[in-house]
This record gives sequence, C-alpha cells and structure tokens, in this order.
Amino acid sequence: MDLIVPEGVELVADTSAADCGVCDGHSVGVGWARQVREGVTRMSSGAFRRLLAAAALVGLTLAVTAPTGQAASPKQDSVTGTAQHLGADPPFPVIQVRIQARSDATGTDPRGHMVVEAADIHSYRARVTCLHVVGNEATVGIEILKSTDPALEGQGELWSVVDGGSGQPDRIAGYEITPTPPTVCPPLSFNVPVISGDYVVHDASA
Repeated sequence: MDLIVPEGVELVADTSAADCGVCDGHSVGVGWARQVREGVTRMSSGAFRRLLAAAALVGLTLAVTAPTGQAASPKQDSVTGTAQHLGADPPFPVIQVRIQARSDATGTDPRGHMVVEAADIHSYRARVTCLHVVGNEATVGIEILKSTDPALEGQGELWSVVDGGSGQPDRIAGYEITPTPPTVCPPLSFNVPVISGDYVVHDASA
C-alpha cells in the first residue's frame, strides 16, 4: 500500500529495524512512524498551515455531505379540528365532532379517530377507515367502536367536512349509518355550517 506523506515531511528508513536481519512489517512501521513524527517537527510553517487547511476542508465536506439520519416525512392528506353544528333534522340538536384523520397523499393508509357527542341522541367514538381530500373539502369514513347505543358498534358512517378558510364558516355533516364501515370515501356535497370551532383540511397535492 502506498503511503501518502504531507509536503515537507521526509521519510528516512529506520536502520535500527534492520539489525534483526529480517525486518517484519511491525518493526519497519515503527521506524517510519518515528521518522514521520520527527519530520513533522521539522515541517516549515507554510507547509504546516497548508496541511491544517486541507484537514479543515475535508472536515467541512464530511459535515455537509453527512446524512441527517432522519428522512423527510411523506406528504399527507389530513382533516383535524373540533367544532359544533346543529343536526339537520328536528329537534336540531347541538352535535360536537372532534376529528383527527390522516392518509397518504393518494388516500391509502387511512388512520385516526373521530369522537361525536350529541345532546339527547347517540354519542360515539370511532376509527377512520377512509379519507378523500380535494382542495378544502374532505370525506371521512369511520367505524363506530364504542357508542351510547351499543347497536351502532361495528357499523359505519360517512362525514363531509369543508374548511371554509378565512371569512367563510367551516361546514360538516354526517350521513346515514351503514351496516358495514366504508372503505371508499366518495365526494359528498351536503353539509351545514358550524356554529363554533374550526376544522383544517389539508390536501397534500395542493
């Protein structure tokens, strides 16, 4: 293997190692190392400064190109927030819906939860089974896990959510309970304005 020697360093064979008649690699290496150390002490100040500058440049290059160890998170569609709205049918109860729903940008790997609390009617906790986001509008599908009406557990529902942004109210509506949880979330058009709270709809492709 070739030995790279800094400018200004002179390598001198170590004759002490040759006294053994047959010099092994260790003896020769020790002799060379001693001569390198002695050569460094005789290095000119200009050569020494150049050596330090080269070392600093290598260190900077390694620091810039070193991996961070943490990959950037993929873009996601999401619907988050808590708000209250009035039920669409008499007696128009106040319904609070808390949503934490996410999926990959293509709608795959839906996950999250929804909690619905309604005065005088059923309340429930659910898991997200599908999510479809286009711009500021979203459809969230859920499976009811626990309800004040046990008959609803295991069934599904679709929800329409609209993020009104600034100056416009957010909107939301739950659709008819379905015997099985939805796995595909179609676009939905009917929804009612919230009376308090806020929803944030994020479209990863926007």
